[in-house]
Amino acid sequence: MLQGKTSGTLTADDLTEAGNTLCGMDSAAPDRMDADALEKIAPILQKCNLDPSTRQKIASNIVSKMSL
Repeated sequence: MLQGKTSGTLTADDLTEAGNTLCGMDSAAPDRMDADALEKIAPILQKCNLDPSTRQKIASNIVSKMSL
């Protein structure tokens, strides 16, 4: 269970628990996801057929974390 969250940043635990259901995320979802969490679930996301704008947001989120 996603620990009852209705808003805020999704953590690595939240995303890991969601598993393959992440393949259905829309382009707004990466804005709510923690960069560390996205990096951790990257192997799952690579298997998804996400639209290009969603993939770009995920990549930008991870890269922004690395530049800090």
